[in-house]
Amino acid sequence: MKSLSVEIHGEFSKLSFDFKHEFDNGITTLLGHIGSGKSTIVNSISGFNKELKSLVNINGSFFNSLISAKTNARPISVMFQDTRLLPHLTVKENILFALKKSKVKKTISKGLNIENVIEALNINHLLNKFPDQLSGGQQQLVNLCRTLAIKSDFIILDEPMSSLDIKNKSVVLSLLKQINQHYKIPILIISHSVEEIAQISDKVIIIEKGKKIYYGNLSQIFLKKEFTNIFGKFESSSILEGVICDKNLFLNITKIMINDFEVILPGDFKKIGEKVRVRIRARDVLVSKKLNSNNIIENQLMGTVTEITDEEGTAFSELIVRIGENRNTQLLLARITKYQSKKLKIDKNDKIYVSVKSTSFDRQAII
Repeated sequence: MKSLSVEIHGEFSKLSFDFKHEFDNGITTLLGHIGSGKSTIVNSISGFNKELKSLVNINGSFFNSLISAKTNARPISVMFQDTRLLPHLTVKENILFALKKSKVKKTISKGLNIENVIEALNINHLLNKFPDQLSGGQQQLVNLCRTLAIKSDFIILDEPMSSLDIKNKSVVLSLLKQINQHYKIPILIISHSVEEIAQISDKVIIIEKGKKIYYGNLSQIFLKKEFTNIFGKFESSSILEGVICDKNLFLNITKIMINDFEVILPGDFKKIGEKVRVRIRARDVLVSKKLNSNNIIENQLMGTVTEITDEEGTAFSELIVRIGENRNTQLLLARITKYQSKKLKIDKNDKIYVSVKSTSFDRQAII
């Protein structure tokens, strides 16, 4: 178990920082509105901000902003939003330069097999090119590869997939999960993409005006009304986890089991027996007190209403439904009209059926 704790205090850029957190070995997302202090926190952890008081403890090695020390001595690798590739070096030379610079870092983590990273990111054909010969997406992949080449005990990635298409995002998400699980290196990601966060995050930190206001699972955050403004009402969602049980390659579908209910996903995802997360928008959920016996809706799950919230000044209500009846239940958010709620006479503790069309699943949020 690696230990990593951070404390940041002081005034900077019109914000009063009071941030304290102890990271685990998983993947954490730093979330907040523009100007909330996310990048400043990253700069403080990595040693680039000297104006705030910061104390970083990485496996018993302490780095204090008040004590002068070389930034590159910290066992941290950081990918910033701007690529910062050296223009006079080829892609291969940029990566080798990062490997050379990282030799000064004292880490307990093993270095990644960079050839495997290059292969996974499919950038072999770019190795002899210069940065100005690459597209924005290619530069971002190279920048990520260079960051992962740096030997470290903590990886920080600031918007690492902002310029990537869906296919490459999926590749990067899978690679980061594999690295985290195999090498047990904590990863901190800054992202505004709900799809990316839904798939990769084990935990989420919400920042507001330089302060941590919430820490927990993404599925819990989605269910809290006070954070609706971060995602938006139309992005209100649930994250459910299932296990792949079957595939039909001819029809290009994947079947998963979620709390003993079969759910059909469009596309070919992972392998049978592997876990997968799906994001379901609350507005795409249909509710009924009776089982729909026709074949119009592919996916039907049963659950118990645990909470009903009528929105003030709107036509909508939101239900929280506990799916399943065993200990491993999961919570699903459904957004319906108040009219429908009254018409169906839905009350707390009622047993109801929820339906979701397969076309409603966010394919960007399934890997």
